[in-house]
Amino acid sequence: WPLFGATNQLLAALALLVVTVYLARKGKPLGYTLIPFLLMLVMTGWAMLCNIRMFYNTLDSASPQIYPLVISIIIMALEVWMVIEAALAMVKTRKVSQAS
Repeated sequence: WPLFGATNQLLAALALLVVTVYLARKGKPLGYTLIPFLLMLVMTGWAMLCNIRMFYNTLDSASPQIYPLVISIIIMALEVWMVIEAALAMVKTRKVSQAS
């Protein structure tokens, strides 16, 4: 369940990211979606780091949780990738709007 919750919130952050980039390209105010996006991204990232630590600590036990650990790391990598792509899209949008 911890993975489901974090992944679900990451999808919500992704939806807010798409809307934020769309609004940026249209030249509309970003605060309505950017602030909730950042909040969800930070909280989801923090929860994912807690999950990774929790699953990593089970590696010494009798029932290690290797698959959830691997999935958590993949989801965290996707989250980082999402942030990088968003930053690149916002920079590209800003350059286009300054050129116009």
